[in-house]
Amino acid sequence: MRILIFIRSLVGGGAERVTTTLANGLAQEGHQVALFIKDNIVEYDIDEKIEVFHSSQSSKIGLIRPLASYYKRFKDTKRIIDRFSPDIIVASYGSNLLQILLASSNIPVIASEHNTFDRFHTIHERFNRFYLNRYCKKVVALTNYDKAYVSRKLHNVVVIPNPLSFSPITDEEFELGFAVRHNILACGRLNAYLVKGLDTMIECFARIATKYPNWDLDIAGKGDEQSENYLKDLCAKYNVKDRVHFLGFSEHIDEIMKDHSIFVLTSRSEGFGMVITEAMSMGCPCISFNLSGPSEIIINTIDGYLVESQNKTALIEAIESLINNETKRKIFGKRGLVNVNRFSEDIIIKQWIQLFDSVKKSES
Repeated sequence: MRILIFIRSLVGGGAERVTTTLANGLAQEGHQVALFIKDNIVEYDIDEKIEVFHSSQSSKIGLIRPLASYYKRFKDTKRIIDRFSPDIIVASYGSNLLQILLASSNIPVIASEHNTFDRFHTIHERFNRFYLNRYCKKVVALTNYDKAYVSRKLHNVVVIPNPLSFSPITDEEFELGFAVRHNILACGRLNAYLVKGLDTMIECFARIATKYPNWDLDIAGKGDEQSENYLKDLCAKYNVKDRVHFLGFSEHIDEIMKDHSIFVLTSRSEGFGMVITEAMSMGCPCISFNLSGPSEIIINTIDGYLVESQNKTALIEAIESLINNETKRKIFGKRGLVNVNRFSEDIIIKQWIQLFDSVKKSES
C-alpha cells in the first residue's frame, strides 16, 4: 500500500516522534511510505526506504500576499499527491487539512489527532477539528475519553494510542540501573511551559527540595531563549537554580529516562502522554495529573500515581511517597515495564494497518 503522511515539522516533539515511528514501522512492514514536511528540518532518523518531500513555498510569502500564498501551498500539496499517487493519505495534527482535502480528489484521508478534544480551541483549530474532520474517512483519536467526548460532533472516530518509541528495558537492565537512581525528570517543550505545566513542576519541586537535599530535578526539552530564561528565573525565585538542570532536546530520551528515579508529568492538558509510556518502558515510575490521556496509561497505585489535576499538594505528597519508599518505586517500575507492552510498536502499527485495510475495503 502507498501511504502519504503530512506533518508540519519533524523538529523535536511528541507528535513528531509518533509520526516518525509510524512511518518507519509501516515502511518496515513493506508499505511504500512518503512524508511531506512543511519545513526542511528533520531531527529524527527516517528509514531510508521512505521518500521525503519538503514544501517549496517560503513561509514569508503569506505575510505579504495571503491568498496567493495559500494557492501556491495548495498547488504544492497537489503536486506531491499527484507525484506519489498514494492509496491513503494521513494528515497529522497541525498539517493543513483543508488543502489536503481539496487536493486529494478521491483518495481517502485519515486525520491523525495528537491532542485532546477536551481543551480550549482557537477558531482555526475548532474549524479543523470539529468541521473539516467530518470530511475525512476516519479520525484517529488517542483515547476512548476523546472518542466519547467528540461523539456528538464526529461519527468517524477510531481510537489508536501512540506507539512506544523504543523497546522496554530488560529485567537485568532494570536491576542494574535502579540502585543508582536518585533524581526526578520532567519533559516538555519549554516554549509550551504553560501547557506542559513546567512552572508547576518547578514550584512543587521547590517545596520539597530543602527536605530532600540529595534529589535534583532535570527538565528535558528545547525551547526559545525567552521561555528558557523565564523558567530559569523561576528557579532562582524559588531558590532552586542549582538543583534544576535543563537538559535540552535529546534524540536519546530513553537513555535519560533510564537514569532517573521518578518521572513527573504536570501538564494542564495532555492528549495522550507518550512521555509516560516512554518513561515506563525504561523502568521509571510515573506520577501524573489525572488527565484524559495519562488516565488511560497509568493504573493508579498499581504502576504509578494519578493525582487530581493541578492539585499541587497532592502532587507533592505523591512525589514524596516515592522518594521515601524505594520498594514502591521498584514495584511501580517493574509493573510499568509489563503493562506498557500494550502500547508496543508492533501492536499499534498493526492497528493502523487494519484501519488502512478497512478504509480501502470500504472504497472498493
